Amino acid sequence: MVLGAGLLKWAFPSAEGVLIDALILLLFAAFNLGIAGLRVQQGGNPNAVAVFLSLFLLSGAVSRFRSYSGLRRLFAERPSRDQIAWFDELVYEIRAADPETDDQALDLPTKPHWKAKLLGSTAFFVARRGDAVVVAGPFDFDLAPDGRDRRTGLTRVLLHIHGQTYPEFGIDDASWENYRKWLAANRS
Repeated sequence: MVLGAGLLKWAFPSAEGVLIDALILLLFAAFNLGIAGLRVQQGGNPNAVAVFLSLFLLSGAVSRFRSYSGLRRLFAERPSRDQIAWFDELVYEIRAADPETDDQALDLPTKPHWKAKLLGSTAFFVARRGDAVVVAGPFDFDLAPDGRDRRTGLTRVLLHIHGQTYPEFGIDDASWENYRKWLAANRS
């Protein structure tokens, strides 16, 4: 049952996965408390470790139920399959974009290595590997210039996204120009 729930959550992640966790924790807590209750009825002493573990599982179940209710409020309107497909295509397009040929694209060799697309007043950042995505407005991220690298000739910049600062890196001229054009259009 536990393995099946874990596989279900892995294959189809959703808010209901948190609810499944809560129910499983509640079942384990009830089972262990039931065993302890039967021992007491038979005149024995309950195992203190089992009672402690049961109470710990019970508190975890309550916490998961609260988390689930919060998630349901946050995601009252779930995205449709078409919206998810659109976003998946956008992620693919951002990863494939070349700043030399696309004036809305940025290539930011940080860790993680970000690729970005500047669409209107919104910037979509996608990690080249993994599933990290960040969406930012014109005042939520910044590329601060810090001179030129004498060895490579690239402009050195610091990247700030939602208050997180990335170490200084060299940015190619096409990405730098694309950023400056976008900045002038959106921070005026």
